[in-house]
Amino acid sequence: MANHRDEVLRLLEKFSGSLPHIEALYMYVNRGAFKSQCLEELEARWPSMGSKAWNDVEAEASKYEPQILVGDLKRQVIRAIEERYGDLLLREVERRVQALGPSELAAVVAFSKIWLQGIKTTDEDELSTIIEACLGTRGSKAVEVLWRTGLINRAHRPAVSRYMPKVYVPSYLEPLIEKCAQNPLPLQVNVKALLEEALAENPFKACAAVYGADQLIDELVKVTLGLSLRSVLYRWNIKGLMKAGRACPLLTSEIEKAWREMVESTFSRTLKRLSEAFKSLNYEYIVAYDAYIKLPVLYGYSDGLVMAIIFMPAILPLAHIRSFSPDALKVIFTYNLNVPPQEALNVLRLSSIAWVRGDEEVVVYAKEGLAVLEELLKAGGLKVVVQASS
Repeated sequence: MANHRDEVLRLLEKFSGSLPHIEALYMYVNRGAFKSQCLEELEARWPSMGSKAWNDVEAEASKYEPQILVGDLKRQVIRAIEERYGDLLLREVERRVQALGPSELAAVVAFSKIWLQGIKTTDEDELSTIIEACLGTRGSKAVEVLWRTGLINRAHRPAVSRYMPKVYVPSYLEPLIEKCAQNPLPLQVNVKALLEEALAENPFKACAAVYGADQLIDELVKVTLGLSLRSVLYRWNIKGLMKAGRACPLLTSEIEKAWREMVESTFSRTLKRLSEAFKSLNYEYIVAYDAYIKLPVLYGYSDGLVMAIIFMPAILPLAHIRSFSPDALKVIFTYNLNVPPQEALNVLRLSSIAWVRGDEEVVVYAKEGLAVLEELLKAGGLKVVVQASS
């Protein structure tokens, strides 16, 4: 331990007069990046000084390998740099951030807000996608702003056949991230209008924005589109709102609020109509917005729960719906039969689907409980057309 402390002090003393050298040592010990990346980052932060700093550090620190790259010596070097030089390095990064233009500063603010929300991804590609979803600008350019200022350092971890791009945030920069996150970030997005447009164009697109692409059932997407989920993600981009299946995390609450307003408004007349139909048949009923499945549900009771009708603007292939088990007839009421009904019945574990076709006609695809549903729809003044269930 004493020897390690002496080695740390000797290294820091050798480079103590130069912040570029100290930062180069920090990056060297945190090894994981390619040398070319380290040189690129240091030159961007310390023009005409970065390359020399790295070469000097490499020549000296390599004498302590492999111990300096693993174990106690590595931890002591990192800790000593953070404690002795962290504030000075932070001020340099802050100076660079203050010199940024509005669009570049937006990338820093967005990253800081996302980081403080707990989305501390170390995957460079994922970070790029998330920021692009928020800002609508090229994610790779935003990530470049982050490493040029020194707010993040790039690294790589080996995978089976290639290297995965990773990033990390030096711990001494956390106070600056907290400060940057306090800046306003006007995300001037009409979320409701974008969702309505996406829903009209492709229900899966809106579905991915509200529920997340990971919640889509891959098997049903394959059935309906003939492609795997991963291969169609790019089709669901909503500029300024989501990218590659990732909605902007800074707009999550606005997305869910807009979605609820949309679906409740879409089905308000029908909900009232079917509620009155339940009442006329001497059922008790409850209308609720289910926060888990994020859709309105009409529950009908007669000596216990008989039917749960989920109101869906289109058939959305969701794990949420699949796992929703009301211990009663589970019905989807929709205006857009955008998938093969038999696959939807099976995959989503439905009793039936009621598809509104035209103003007053409802086409029913049922596996069970047809008589109860047909009676309800007719009591609501709707013409019912029954299709074979297989």
